[in-house]
Amino acid sequence: MSTLVEEKSTNFIEISPLGKDQCIYSIFQAEVWRRLKSLSLWGTIIMSIAIASMSIPGVVSVLQEFSGSGISPQSIFLVLQVSSFILVGCLGLGMVSAAGRDSSTGMTRMSLLLVPNRWRLVLASAGGVSFLLFLTALVWTLIAIGICVALYSADGVDMGSLVLFVACTSLAASLVGLMAYLYRCIISNTVLAVIILFITHLILPMVCGAAGTLWPGLLGDALQMVSYGLPGTLMANAVSVGSASAREVVTGIAGLVTWCYILLLVTKISAHRP
Repeated sequence: MSTLVEEKSTNFIEISPLGKDQCIYSIFQAEVWRRLKSLSLWGTIIMSIAIASMSIPGVVSVLQEFSGSGISPQSIFLVLQVSSFILVGCLGLGMVSAAGRDSSTGMTRMSLLLVPNRWRLVLASAGGVSFLLFLTALVWTLIAIGICVALYSADGVDMGSLVLFVACTSLAASLVGLMAYLYRCIISNTVLAVIILFITHLILPMVCGAAGTLWPGLLGDALQMVSYGLPGTLMANAVSVGSASAREVVTGIAGLVTWCYILLLVTKISAHRP
C-alpha cells in the first residue's frame, strides 16, 4: 500500500499555462466561431447588406433630381458614403441586439468577473466582434461598388480612391459596430443603449454643428470642437474618401479608435458593478 501511495505521489502532471498571446488568440478564435454559429447574427448581416445595397438607387435618384444631371465620378463617392451610413446604422442596431442577448444569459459579465486577466478577455472578445463586422463591411463595399459600376457611369473614377474607400469604410464600420456592442455591454437596457447610439452618432453632431455655426464667438467655436470629436462626425470623416482631405479621413479613424478604447475600459470597469 505504501508503495502505491509513493508511486502516486511522484506521478505529477506538468501543465504549462498558456502564454499571453496564445490566451488572447484562443479567446478571439472562440468568439469568432461562436458568432458564426449564431443565426441571428447571420440575419443581421444579410439584412444590413441588403438594405444598404437597395438604398443605392434611391440615393442616386435623389442626387439626380437635385443636380439635374447624371452621376459624376465625384457623386459616386457621395452615393457610397450615404449608403455606408445606412449600413452602419443597421449593423449598430444589430450589435446592440446581440449584446442584449449575451447579457440576458449573464455569461459575458460572469466571464469578466471570473477570469484572472479581464483585459485580455475584453480585448479578445472585442477583436472577434470587430473582425466579423470588418468582413461584413468589406463584402458590402465590394457589392456597392459593383452596383454603381454596373448601373451607372463610373468612367473617370479614381481606382486608388475606391480601394482606399473600401479599406476606410470597412474599418470605420467595424469600429462603430463595436461601439454599439459596448454601449449595450455597459448599459443594462437595450432601449437606452439604442437611444444613446442615435444621440451620439446622429443627433448631437448635427445639433452641435448647427449651433456652432449659428452661435458667434467663443461658445460657437467650442460647440464646433465638440461636434468634431463626436462619433457621428468622426464616422462621416472616416468614409469621406474622395471628398475630404487625407488628414480628415485619418483623424476620423483615429478618433473612432480612441472612442472604442475608452468604451473598452468602461466595459472592463463596469464588470465590478453589484
